[in-house]
Amino acid sequence: MINIKKVKENVVSAIIGQNIYWYPKLESTNDLAMDLARKGAPEGTIIGADYQVKGKGRLNRTWFSPAGENLLLSVILRPSRSIEISQKIVLAVSGIIICSLNDYIEEHEKGKVSFEVKWPNDILFDGKKIAGILTQSILTGKKIEALVVGIGININTPLKKFPDELKNKATSLSQILGGVNVDIDDILIHLINNLEKKYIKLERTNYSGVVDEWKKNCRSIGADIVIESPKTGKIKAVFEDVAEDGFLIYRINTNDKRKLVSGSLDYL
Repeated sequence: MINIKKVKENVVSAIIGQNIYWYPKLESTNDLAMDLARKGAPEGTIIGADYQVKGKGRLNRTWFSPAGENLLLSVILRPSRSIEISQKIVLAVSGIIICSLNDYIEEHEKGKVSFEVKWPNDILFDGKKIAGILTQSILTGKKIEALVVGIGININTPLKKFPDELKNKATSLSQILGGVNVDIDDILIHLINNLEKKYIKLERTNYSGVVDEWKKNCRSIGADIVIESPKTGKIKAVFEDVAEDGFLIYRINTNDKRKLVSGSLDYL
């Protein structure tokens, strides 16, 4: 279980992580965070668990994570923005996770690892998923009352534990570093410190530069993709760009460019 005393002693924060609630087992950290957010939990509250019974990813996909091996948490944010900003927050958090992982790697003199992002919420290493983000919101009209940012990072799960269907699709930080045991507390400390520093800056600067920073870690612009959305069904396209609001732009043919607001993509 996470050592909350150690974490609190090592974070420098006025907002993120002032309230941390950690459990051996939960149905879903996002579900509990949403409930607490509705009841007025302050911004920066963190809900974490060693194991989730119903861990979920985007589009109701399940999130595989054996007990005690990975980092599973949700953060309550209350940005002074309309709902449109939530997509840019997802992209920003992707960069914050990458920064936190590399902070840990560099701190332990293991060089620097080149992670990449997959729109909209996945972080990959060598084409395999190591982390994902799931956001849920509470709105008044279009104004965000609370935004719950769920974060799952594969830390210590060995390859042999992944189900067969995930062995070629997922990895963990331990696997990347040659099988060493990674201190999950230290990853959480880096994550909280980076969230605090960068979230405050993003709010102050109206989230400027988020998309450009995200694209620096994206290697798939220009790739052939398959788009699946409620509006279009499944179609082949080209990953054209990411718009300033954080949504993907795809091209079906030379003169037909569209924005993907709801749906998923796979690479050909």
